[in-house]
Amino acid sequence: MYDTVQFDAVTDEPAIAFATDRLRDATIRSGLGWGTGGRQPYRVGLTVEADADADRQGYRIDRTEGGCTVIAGGRAGALYGLLRIAETVRADGPAAIADEQKTPYLPYRGIKFNAPLDARTPGYSDDGDSAAAAVSDLWSFDFWRSLLDRMATERYNLLSLWNLHPFPSMVRVPEYPDVALDDVMVSDVRPVAHTTGVGMVDKRTRESLRTVATIGIDDKIDFWRRVMAHAHDRCIEIMIFTWNVFSYGTDHTSYGIDDRMDNPVTIDYTRASVRALLRTYPLLAGIGITAGEHMDRSEHGARRNQAWLRSTYGAALQDIAAEQPDRRLRLIHRSHWSDLQEVSSVFDDVGLPAEFSYKYSSAHLHTTTEPPYIHRDGFLDQLPAGARFWLTVRDDDYYLLRPGDPAFVRDYLRRLPSHARLNGFYLGPDGYTIGREQLRLAPTDDRELVFDRQWYLFAMFGQLGFDPHLTDGYFRDRLRVRYPAADPATLDDAWRAASMIIPAVNTFHFEGNKFDLDWYPEACLSHPRQRHGFHTVHDFIAATPLPGSGLLGIVEDCRTGGADGIRPGEVADRLDRAATSATAAAERLRAAADPELIELLDDIVDLAELGCYYADKIRGAAATHRVIAGTALDEDARQQAVTHLENASDHWARYAGRVHRRYRPQRLSRLGGRMVDLRDLQHDVDYDITLARAVGYDEHR
Repeated sequence: MYDTVQFDAVTDEPAIAFATDRLRDATIRSGLGWGTGGRQPYRVGLTVEADADADRQGYRIDRTEGGCTVIAGGRAGALYGLLRIAETVRADGPAAIADEQKTPYLPYRGIKFNAPLDARTPGYSDDGDSAAAAVSDLWSFDFWRSLLDRMATERYNLLSLWNLHPFPSMVRVPEYPDVALDDVMVSDVRPVAHTTGVGMVDKRTRESLRTVATIGIDDKIDFWRRVMAHAHDRCIEIMIFTWNVFSYGTDHTSYGIDDRMDNPVTIDYTRASVRALLRTYPLLAGIGITAGEHMDRSEHGARRNQAWLRSTYGAALQDIAAEQPDRRLRLIHRSHWSDLQEVSSVFDDVGLPAEFSYKYSSAHLHTTTEPPYIHRDGFLDQLPAGARFWLTVRDDDYYLLRPGDPAFVRDYLRRLPSHARLNGFYLGPDGYTIGREQLRLAPTDDRELVFDRQWYLFAMFGQLGFDPHLTDGYFRDRLRVRYPAADPATLDDAWRAASMIIPAVNTFHFEGNKFDLDWYPEACLSHPRQRHGFHTVHDFIAATPLPGSGLLGIVEDCRTGGADGIRPGEVADRLDRAATSATAAAERLRAAADPELIELLDDIVDLAELGCYYADKIRGAAATHRVIAGTALDEDARQQAVTHLENASDHWARYAGRVHRRYRPQRLSRLGGRMVDLRDLQHDVDYDITLARAVGYDEHR
């Protein structure tokens, strides 16, 4: 019907210009003309309410004769309304544009980004390969422009940058001028760091430093101002989060700065650094703080920690408020290792609204859509009157493969607690840096963003965080546009089935596996020094399922005979069904697949193979426990356990082999910097067979 899309508004606002570019691109890609001159133009108009706040996000789309008009509350609303039109044009043409009115479900949809600025000012995951590969990217404006553009497209409006001690790499502190670091350096060896962040810089790393960018501190400041300006032009706020007390990047000076909380030089330096950071970057939206890993963890340390933070960060924010009384700043207190009422009391006179954050799924997003921790810990009951809160949504389940289940994300977001007091979320891993892709063995001309490799997960959280009523049809349209050779319903079915596997395993193998150190499901591992490494068949016997899930653990099932619950064998059968469904649907799509789709289908089949491994491991663990418990003492029962675990071994070998053909092994931070090569774990997998053969043998001979 229409042969051209014509945009009738003229504006110099960068956010609107960006959205207009996306609309033009969508129009051209859909085969239509752009601009004036068409015989049957579809005309898009724009009205921005003059008296609205500049970042107001709501919009309305009104169809008119031969077109539509976006009526926006502010520049963010104009951005999102025009992006919505662009998506519709790309998927189905302008005739499909319908009336709609939207306000954001969550005020903020954010990304959690562990930022390794320099080997001398490391992030928390710098003992992993992803951080080492990302350092140079973080000092490339092209990287940030691409990431911020993609974030805006998926409706994100907050970027949180997390670093142990960012100040030497980002600011010149007038009171301590020698601290500022020129150049950007990496180390050729990974640190052997403690899980508290101590040891990220040591003698080994210092001796292997090399420069990857020659840039002075003033140019660094100009760089980050430019990044923050681009974020502002995409309606994205930037915040910086730190852990405490760290002094990385100051050891080359003679000021006497160190990590002692009672060092008055460290206190004064930290206050001056925070003050300089906020003065230097007027677009910085605020700071998040942690009464953290390297502070007083004793029984009576909580108030001492808060007093230290008050005398440094709190005092610096007061300094800025006195200088810039009209500036709106945030101070977000992370809640772990803190008493919320005590924080509120200590910081009461700082003059900023009370805001707290909570690790909502602990480290494992892909477990349940209603995590129990926030209620178990009494966080909402402790939240001071008038305070608002944020949720850290940690995804430390997938460092390799890719999930894709919109129903899970939709249900997760709809179930978020205390919505009236909730500002929003920031999503991302803690043990991985989401820079550019560095796992593929096949060479590529351009390393894509991890945000783009994991595009579907980020799209689901960003889009559904803005509008949780988006239908399955919307996401199938996204799949159809991204993978035009594939039937979107079949691909959707395959990806959803594969994405059920890790949540099913996490839900069954739950208690004791809350943290990222405890459990990494893609490799059946935990931290080898802080925890116990590979999770054996006995670990699967001991761990109990998520309370309220209706699942019976192996011990409980054996004790009760499966009364009133879903038995381990049924969990295994569910995993097998999901794996079979995912594999069958994926294989139906291969014939017409392009290279990008083939890689995704391979990931889906890899997840299916992993699901089959866990299915037989659960069966083998259940059979092993029957021998231990004395309910099955003959050789047939023992052999049944062995057979299941031999089948599990075969599935692991196929899984590891498939992954190895496409992806390189990687060192992972939350596994203590261990090089994770799935093939090298085969001996651990096979040891389960030895355990099953041995258990109960002496007792019952």
